[in-house]
Amino acid sequence: MIHRNTFAAAGVLAALASGACATARAQSVPDVGDRGAMSSVQATACVPPSPVNDRYNHCGWGVWRLETQRSAVIATLAEPASYLVCREMVDAAEPGGYPISVEIDGVAISTGTPAAATGHAPGGCFVVSGKKIVLNGPARPQKAVNGYYIRLGALPWSNAVSWQARKLAGAAADRTLLAQFPQQRLLRVCFGSYSVLGNPPPYIRDYRLWADSGHVVVRGSEAAVFNFGSCTDVSASLLAVEPQWAAGIDAGQGRLVF
Repeated sequence: MIHRNTFAAAGVLAALASGACATARAQSVPDVGDRGAMSSVQATACVPPSPVNDRYNHCGWGVWRLETQRSAVIATLAEPASYLVCREMVDAAEPGGYPISVEIDGVAISTGTPAAATGHAPGGCFVVSGKKIVLNGPARPQKAVNGYYIRLGALPWSNAVSWQARKLAGAAADRTLLAQFPQQRLLRVCFGSYSVLGNPPPYIRDYRLWADSGHVVVRGSEAAVFNFGSCTDVSASLLAVEPQWAAGIDAGQGRLVF
């Protein structure tokens, strides 16, 4: 979950992305009014992004998280786009503040000032553009390292619905369909907790994501790993989630934004 104080850092939008933020906040919200026959389980309309409500609907701010892996895939897109990326506070147990580097379209950013865009500054933000945006840490962190991001410009989605994945009997891994469209479109997937009857959720379990004909990858054939509380933006016509099940876990959940 994003710490409330984190959003104070988002004031950088006033200087870096004021136009995008204004567009996002002014974006019209569908008038769902009387939902009629709509399921009471789903409230599908996005609401304007804000530090209060977007922690729940993810229509504006997404979350990135490093916990069981050293790389976080923020976006895998058909067309390049610009993102404001911010990092959260880092646990004191991480030596050197856990520096994070940025990889754009398969190329690590190694020039400029500073060369590593996120450096050692918890709470700092930066802007990047590309089709594939990946954050890399030096190694798997000792404690979870996270932050948040927002796509700049007019936000492309207006709906956010929850999804639920149930474990098949005896299955170590299986795939749950999230979306299927006639053609590619931009989607955001956010990954929630696992469920264990009678026990707290084991938050550090992870997910894989299937888009069209293969897994979303970090690079090459390395499948991306997504932890509890993280999100990713992807261009796809078919999207499915693959929970990485473990003994005693029978369900996973999250949110799909489209």
